[in-house]
Amino acid sequence: MEGPLSYRNWGEYLAGRPETGIVEYPLFSDARVGGEITDLDGPYELLNALNFSTHSRGPAVQYPVLILRGANHMPSHWPRTDWTKTSANSYHGGGAEDEIAALLSLALGVRMMAGGPTRVFDPGMDSRGRPQYLYTNRDPILPRGRSGN
Repeated sequence: MEGPLSYRNWGEYLAGRPETGIVEYPLFSDARVGGEITDLDGPYELLNALNFSTHSRGPAVQYPVLILRGANHMPSHWPRTDWTKTSANSYHGGGAEDEIAALLSLALGVRMMAGGPTRVFDPGMDSRGRPQYLYTNRDPILPRGRSGN
């Protein structure tokens, strides 16, 4: 299946490939978000972070407004990449979380960026997941726009 990672993962889900783990990512924005999506027929959920302080510190401050929960259905082994030829068929420039944040940004007309993973659910481990905050350098900074917000 050709396409970005998030699309291929969804295809593997639809094909019935078993889940191999779940990861949660905060999605940062300087916009308010009201609602969540938890009933998609797919491997992703968008949970409202219930962050009501979005505009209390000024329009350029970003907060996690959604939590992206993604179930991995990709095979544990990847086919070898042929680095002898250029192909942009499935390249986005980031991970599945970045792809989904970009699509949400376009669909909602707001700035949205994914942070690093914050909770991991590995098969056979704690069913409540394990918190992690290893990639704090991934938490985005959204600069002020031309109009000052």
